[in-house]
Amino acid sequence: MEKPSYGHFFSQEKIDAAKNRILTPQEYLKMGHVPYPNYYVIRGKEKTVLFFMAIHTLNPLEPQFITLKNLIEDFKPQSGLVETVQFNTDHPERNRFVEKVTSLSYDECIKECGEPGFTVKMLLESGIKEKMIQSPEPLIQDLQKMHGAKGTSDDDLLLFGITRLLSQPHTSPDNFETRLATGARRKLKELGMAETENPGEYFQELFESMFGIRMSAENAKTFRYSVTPIAIDGNLPGKLNAISAYDSRLRDESIIDHAVALLEKSDRLLIVYGASHGSMLKPALEYLLSD
Repeated sequence: MEKPSYGHFFSQEKIDAAKNRILTPQEYLKMGHVPYPNYYVIRGKEKTVLFFMAIHTLNPLEPQFITLKNLIEDFKPQSGLVETVQFNTDHPERNRFVEKVTSLSYDECIKECGEPGFTVKMLLESGIKEKMIQSPEPLIQDLQKMHGAKGTSDDDLLLFGITRLLSQPHTSPDNFETRLATGARRKLKELGMAETENPGEYFQELFESMFGIRMSAENAKTFRYSVTPIAIDGNLPGKLNAISAYDSRLRDESIIDHAVALLEKSDRLLIVYGASHGSMLKPALEYLLSD
């Protein structure tokens, strides 16, 4: 992922110093539980950031959506950052994602696209131009470029990407095999790996070689902590945790880069991301907007 172009409001020295204030996963873990829904506002002399620390959910009845709706209406953002790789400017599904969220009702949008879809829909309908709504999510290719010299294979990245996709708490167990095959086929293509007749089975063989068991709709969520930056709940850290730790840092630095680019063109920025990113980025954003 190429960095967005900067203007002149923030110096490179200021940006680099802000990035150095991003908390590590270990520092975040010491903070303990973050209540939901939670948000914070950072006001600088001319710029303001509202960071909404979202629950990842497909449930329209989740109270966070009323909170988020009211915040957007009161804050009146001029730009936004959302946590969905489908809204990355380089992602082939971006246009389809926009078409989907704008055509669905809000409840349907949440059921199919979660809080990122809800946020994008609200921002677009408030009059914000699509180019002022971005996703700093790194693509799997970005990890591939950085990990090649560190002994991480494309198979490891495929394992990481699909395990994270299918083990999230908000991921539906319905149509597991179809989603596995579709996800594996897409990741193989994104990584430039050789095509296979059965991409789902290729993933399962890799998964079984690492964990000694095949992934299923019933056990997928039990592997969530194998793809987090820190192995918790008694799990020992593994290779996928190491990839996740790097991915998390790449994401947070990308959020700073995109926030800077949007704040060069607007005064009020809304960021809707998970709680861990909100907590780890708060010191960096406070420094960025300080005098």
